[in-house]
Amino acid sequence: MRRRLAVLLAGGLLVGLGSGAWAQQATGGTTERTVLGPITLQATLDRAAGGAEALAFRIVLDTHSADLSQIALDQQVVLKAGAGEVRPLAWRVTTGGGHHLQGLLTFPAKTGAGVAVLDGSAREAVLVIRGIGGVPERSLKVPVTP
Repeated sequence: MRRRLAVLLAGGLLVGLGSGAWAQQATGGTTERTVLGPITLQATLDRAAGGAEALAFRIVLDTHSADLSQIALDQQVVLKAGAGEVRPLAWRVTTGGGHHLQGLLTFPAKTGAGVAVLDGSAREAVLVIRGIGGVPERSLKVPVTP
């Protein structure tokens, strides 16, 4: 996998971060990135992977100082949309381990009442990430394309 070097200058610390190429190649979508302490999280909506029943996000987690296998995204992320907050159906690691993980985080496409989580006018999905990398809460806006 190709790597990009992203430089974080915080107190003179140089940190290398992984590339979002996997997520972009898999979906053709726009990848959004956020830094959670020592961890970088990237997310891309992958409509093909979710099908009609689910909303699937390709997730890339990278770090050089933490064990990512301890992160349970299905317990630490919710999707905020017009229908309110929705909990994930599943988090499935597809590759990696330790300092570099890639996987699929899926949410239901409809609420229990049958309301679409993302309606046709939605321009973005907001992933609310809680308690990762020492950051209490961070929102990541991921573009939604029909």
